[in-house]
Amino acid sequence: MGKTKEQFLKSINFLLAAFSGMFVFVIGNLPLFILLGAIAVILFFIYRRVRKTGGNG
Repeated sequence: MGKTKEQFLKSINFLLAAFSGMFVFVIGNLPLFILLGAIAVILFFIYRRVRKTGGNG
């Protein structure tokens, strides 16, 4: 096997391993991401409402 092909296969294997690890990380932390997203949306709507009313209540 040529060195170029061998290096190409090593690179592909590395990319697959990296994306696999990233995928597992995202899926494993999905409940946390959903919770943080919900908190962010709630805070955004509160901020928008306070800003719209001028902070008077």
